Amino acid sequence: QMTWRRALSKYLTPESTSKYFAQRKRHFDGSRLHVAHILLKVSDQRGTEECKRELTEVRKKIQAKELTFSNAAKKHSAAPTKDKGGDMGWIERKDPMPESFSRPAFDLAIGEVSEPIVTPFGVHLITVLGHEPGKKTEKDVADAVHDDMRQYMFDWLAEKNRKEAEIKIVPRPPRTSNTER
Repeated sequence: QMTWRRALSKYLTPESTSKYFAQRKRHFDGSRLHVAHILLKVSDQRGTEECKRELTEVRKKIQAKELTFSNAAKKHSAAPTKDKGGDMGWIERKDPMPESFSRPAFDLAIGEVSEPIVTPFGVHLITVLGHEPGKKTEKDVADAVHDDMRQYMFDWLAEKNRKEAEIKIVPRPPRTSNTER
C-alpha cells in the first residue's frame, strides 16, 4: 500500500492529469461516435482465436482497399446491423456498449479500423464514421480522469510486474480436526 501511495503521489500530478485528459479527451468530454462494426460470434465450431485470425484477414483487405468496411460487414458479420454495413449509429462512451467495445472505439480516428476486439458478444472489427465532440472540460470530469488514471497505472504496474513475478503454488497442509487444534 505504501508503494502504491508513493506511485500515485509521483504520477498523479496536475500536469500528468492534464496530459492524460488531453490524450483521451473523447473518453471524458461527453463525445459521441458514429460507429460501424463487424461481429463474428464465438462458438464450439469457431473459437476466439479463429475469429480473430479471420477478422485480421478481413481488416487487411479493408486497409488494402480490396473491400469496403460496409461490404465486409454485409459479407462477414453476424450482427443484426450487417444489412446496414455494420452501422450501429451513435454511441456514448459508457453507453450502450460494454467497456471492452467502447474503450477501443473511442481510441480510433475517423475511418480507422480497429484490430479484432473481443467482447462478451464475440469478436469485432470497429470503425468510426463520425465524431460529435463533447462539451465537458477537464475540471468537469476531474474525478473520472483520476479514477481512470489510477486504473491505468494499476494495470500497467501489474502487467510490468507480472513479467518478473514468480508464482509458486504451495499445497496446503492437511487440516486437523477441531480437537487437535
